[in-house]
Amino acid sequence: MIPQNGKQRLIGYLLRDVEMDAACGPNTLTVSLPASKATIASRLSLTPEYFSRVLHELEAQQRISIDRRNIRIPEVQELLGYGAR
Repeated sequence: MIPQNGKQRLIGYLLRDVEMDAACGPNTLTVSLPASKATIASRLSLTPEYFSRVLHELEAQQRISIDRRNIRIPEVQELLGYGAR
């Protein structure tokens, strides 16, 4: 297995319930975080600061939008491709 960096782990977490078949996956997705951002960061072996920084970076690039614990992903396939880099 190829080691993943923190950004890839976070994107993988956000897309964990998406089918990997590009033809079947949804175009837009809203993910509700089941716990605090700090708790999720810890589960992903990330610092809360890094977790927030990556979320804000993805939001600045318009790959996601954040509303408290709800994260909207307007283009799932685009984020999948971004996470693979």
